[in-house]
Formats: sequence, structure tokens, C-alpha cells
Amino acid sequence: ASGVDLLRPDVPTNIVMLRTSRPAAEVVVAAAREGVLVTEMDRNLVRCMTYLGIGRTDVDRAAVVLRAVLDAVTAA
Repeated sequence: ASGVDLLRPDVPTNIVMLRTSRPAAEVVVAAAREGVLVTEMDRNLVRCMTYLGIGRTDVDRAAVVLRAVLDAVTAA
């Protein structure tokens, strides 16, 4: 999505960090409305994280939802 940077860590991890041009709180609220929970780390930083109970189907769905949310939020 335009206005979003994926921050790539130096080591493998189950955490994905997204720097957004819009307030992270907007992304958090919009994603939660669609059933995807992410965390606001600072004003423009969103943390997405998986854990043992999250499967490939869940990750694929979250990616689709987050893409739509980020497109909508950054277009505003």
C-alpha cells in the first residue's frame, strides 16, 4: 500500500512492523473491525504478530484484510 513501509528485521521473527504515513491508531481500529488484531507501537508504527495458534489460512486472511485497511487509511 502507498504510504506504508515494511520494516525488515535482521533476524527471522514472527513479528512484522509497518511504518504508516497515517496514525497507527487508525489502522488498529479499522483492522479490529475486520477481526484482525494489531498493536499501535507509536504514532505511525503498527506491530503485527503471529503465535502458535495462528495458521497459514489465518495469516493469509490477515494479509488481505490489512492490505485493504492500509489502502483505505492511507487514501484518506
